[in-house]
Amino acid sequence: MALLRERVPAGVAALVGVALAAPSVVAPTWRLTTLDSERGLVLFDQQDWGWGRSQVLGPGGGVVQDLQNPFGLVLLVGLLALTAAGAVAWVVTASAWTDAAPVASATLLGRLASTVSERHGRAVRDDVHGLAATGSSTTAGALESLAAVALGVAVVLMVLSLVQWHMPSAWVAWLR
Repeated sequence: MALLRERVPAGVAALVGVALAAPSVVAPTWRLTTLDSERGLVLFDQQDWGWGRSQVLGPGGGVVQDLQNPFGLVLLVGLLALTAAGAVAWVVTASAWTDAAPVASATLLGRLASTVSERHGRAVRDDVHGLAATGSSTTAGALESLAAVALGVAVVLMVLSLVQWHMPSAWVAWLR
């Protein structure tokens, strides 16, 4: 197993994307807090995970509702594992089956791009009938957004490698 230096940037970008997306498995990516505008009391706090879990906490922090999405969780964890394995294989071998690495990376990118676009397209603040609703992305959500960017870079670099585009010699020399 020799390291294919020409493929290192794409492999590293894919692994960075996986690492940045991993926290979204265990932490919410979006939070919506609803307050009583007059008293400033938290009425409920809704937390959403990128893989489909939604949890509502009441005024005391107790769980009022917890909706799971086991299929979404299995899909995300599977895509993270497949992309990580594909990225490692991409860097260490040039066999025909490693061409699946860009497909795995692109599939994870599509999954993350979908949740990221849903999250960033939501309203951030709303004041209606004495209730103030404030929504924001969490740290895990911000990391998931960065993961989508890293995976986008990885997919572009992998495709360029597959079509025989070569990095400028200065980059290759720097990588050595």
